[in-house]
Amino acid sequence: MNTSGISEMTLGDYWRVFRRRLLHVFIPFLALLVGAYWYGMTIPSVYEARALIEIQKNLIRSGMGLTRGFVSTFEKATMAKLATSRDVAALAARKLRHSLPDRYGMTSEEILAREIRAEVHVENLTQSNILQIRTVGSDPRQLADYCNAYAEAVVEFFENERRKSTMELKEYILGQIQAYDSKIAALGAKLQRVRNVKTPEGLEEIAVSKIATRANLNRIEEELERLVRERERLREKAENLRNARASGDFVKVAQMLGGRELESRVDEIQRLEKRRDQLLTQFTPAHPRVAKVIDTLNKAKEELKGVANQALEAYLLSNETREREIEQSLTRLEGERAMTHRAIEELPERLKNQTSLERELAIATSVSRMFQQKLQDFEISMNAPSDRLFLMERAAVPEKPIRPDRKMIVILGGIIGFLLGLAGAFLAEAIDTSLSALKDVERILERPVLAVVPRIRIPNEKLDTERFPTVRKDLLQTVPMMVDQRSPSAEAYRTLRAVIQRRFLESGFKTLLVTSSTPQEGKTTTIANLSLACAAAGLKTIVVGANMRHPVIGRFFPIDRMKGLHELLTGKRTLEDVIQETGFENLHIIDSGSFVRRPAEVLASSRFKEVLEILKKRYDIVLVDSPPMLPVADATTIAPLVDGVLLVYLVSVAPRDALLRCRETLEEVGANIIGVVFNDPWERSQNDYAGYYYHHRYAADEFSRL
Repeated sequence: MNTSGISEMTLGDYWRVFRRRLLHVFIPFLALLVGAYWYGMTIPSVYEARALIEIQKNLIRSGMGLTRGFVSTFEKATMAKLATSRDVAALAARKLRHSLPDRYGMTSEEILAREIRAEVHVENLTQSNILQIRTVGSDPRQLADYCNAYAEAVVEFFENERRKSTMELKEYILGQIQAYDSKIAALGAKLQRVRNVKTPEGLEEIAVSKIATRANLNRIEEELERLVRERERLREKAENLRNARASGDFVKVAQMLGGRELESRVDEIQRLEKRRDQLLTQFTPAHPRVAKVIDTLNKAKEELKGVANQALEAYLLSNETREREIEQSLTRLEGERAMTHRAIEELPERLKNQTSLERELAIATSVSRMFQQKLQDFEISMNAPSDRLFLMERAAVPEKPIRPDRKMIVILGGIIGFLLGLAGAFLAEAIDTSLSALKDVERILERPVLAVVPRIRIPNEKLDTERFPTVRKDLLQTVPMMVDQRSPSAEAYRTLRAVIQRRFLESGFKTLLVTSSTPQEGKTTTIANLSLACAAAGLKTIVVGANMRHPVIGRFFPIDRMKGLHELLTGKRTLEDVIQETGFENLHIIDSGSFVRRPAEVLASSRFKEVLEILKKRYDIVLVDSPPMLPVADATTIAPLVDGVLLVYLVSVAPRDALLRCRETLEEVGANIIGVVFNDPWERSQNDYAGYYYHHRYAADEFSRL
């Protein structure tokens, strides 16, 4: 049997360890809780202010009437990029200096613009026509001012850009109209001079018949030019799409193909990439949050790849069909152009010039009318609602910081402190070689625990110092059998007496050595209370104070401490002289007597054995007090002379090896270890072990000498 091993721990054992090592848990918990609170309070608060800008598109006609147009992802991305320019920051700085001179008037515009630009973030909200202006910093009032000024500056900036581009377009249209009007006047004068020349008879009819041919040629030339441009555009786009696919840039493929589904997937990928970049500024790529975002991003890219490939194949197929149609149209138009050229070449030179001038004049007139129509449309659009930005929500002064989350910091600090304390408690328990579990003591000693004595706590008001004037108050507090016989500890000693009486005395044994493996485990307290319990039960009891090195047992009773066992064994006094009354019925005592230099030699004398034999005949039970086992040899000397040895163990005091060595030493000298008294200094242990020996120990086998 492995006597040094510890049995497997149960939940109850873990709970007892936790309660016994509560200080190990509480100190790290409290330290990290306070540290986390202090750390959270030292971190500066970071606030966030937000303003929203709506991008209002032109009204468009739909099946349900007029609705607002949808801003494409690329338009929003471009606008968000432009909104972060230095010009916008400078405009916001000017607005702040002008509107709040008492707060920002002393700061230069350049410095203020840099500060604003550093704290402002422009974001486009997905699935909406909204730009979000966000400022982050430590001054709530300043953040709201910066955010609102910047939002107003963005609206004003784009409004100025719109007006500027509008005026440039108007000036361009007016310039084109003026240029074409001049060209029309010049062509008209030139054509008039040609027409004034006399035409030979019959030639006029030829010219009239060929004018239609010239007009047809112009139409053919325009159609050819348009088809060639369309073909080149289709080929260029197809080539760019193939190159993008070959390079694996399916985001570019989706952007070139367009469409709501592809645009929404591109938006999602761009959002995930931005989230990934933000997390990488705080964590490493191996962090779970970063890894999760990267995994989602890769899946989104794979899905986009499949959808983009299908859309690209469909587009290339339709593109090839369109190119074949264009080639067929070009072939047909080339033939028509050749036939028209041959017809025109048959005209006289003068009519060719006239026809050419008329054609140019017709084209110039057509273009001039087109620009005039554009000017009219432009004038109408100037008075109609157009694309513009609208500040839909101003930023309010933030009241609560977005970080740090001090509550979460304190909670995490408490959790970490608790876990560290718990680990420290179980580490201390593992390092501690003392035994705290009743079953472990029984396992080491291979003997039963006869009684579990809870911590003795006797209030001062129960101490009858008048009845026991010779007993010190601190000693009196350790003897509940004298002053508090209804206490749980007194009941434990009565239980110990009952077990010993039934299992020990009824087997014919009378002399009992009470000792422990190490000092200060309560053996003298145990023998004092046990002797009182035996005497109260009617057993004629005597206590022999064989602890000549540190005699204490005599201090519990009003006796003469100068005569005792030493004087008896050395022949200075007789047995009758050293047996003293204790003041309690059925209880006598032989104290240790005067000081002895070599008590082990005195106790090893044959006289001591004779004294024990005499006492066995006179008394029902003889309780022998002795020093602890391991420091000195006194108890080892006495153990073979008595009928049994009762070991006293104080929880978590003696190490496991000491208790094992104590058992082995007693077995080597032939001592009969009848059991253990489990002195538990923890009040809660009374509940843990209450009733143990009532239900189990009375069923034990008869004690026998080992």
